[in-house]
Amino acid sequence: MKKFRKKILSLLKKTGVVYENDVPESILGSTVLWGINNCVICTQSDMIYFCNTHGMPFNKRVLYKNISSVVILASGIIAKFEIIIGNAEKMLVEVLGETVEIQKMVDYIESKITQNQTSNPAFSQADEITKFKKLLDDGIITVEEFNLKKRHLLEI
Repeated sequence: MKKFRKKILSLLKKTGVVYENDVPESILGSTVLWGINNCVICTQSDMIYFCNTHGMPFNKRVLYKNISSVVILASGIIAKFEIIIGNAEKMLVEVLGETVEIQKMVDYIESKITQNQTSNPAFSQADEITKFKKLLDDGIITVEEFNLKKRHLLEI
């Protein structure tokens, strides 16, 4: 697994997706085969999503402070999770990985979101619960996921 991560980092540094001064703290992704390579790299301050489907590379870098939530939509060989940026923008992330690795990545991103929220006095638990209620109403998350998030936010 370490070889794949080194290959991913090497390639993405060469292409300018990952900066030389980026220090990856968590990496999730497939082998470096153009055409099927999707990966997520988390640094101290942001999450980088690189997607290369059918030779059409796409990448996006999002600061944790701009991420409202992350929700797993599907897991298995290819995981899908959604990053909510601000109050409106949604970014679908699809990446190859084992269920345990995917959960660790989502947990890591959530911990970074929480760190930013607790350091930001404007954070409102009620606002976050309202956001998750909307995700529930839209059918994006299940009742169980909503209740888990609500308990986590209220620390009960």
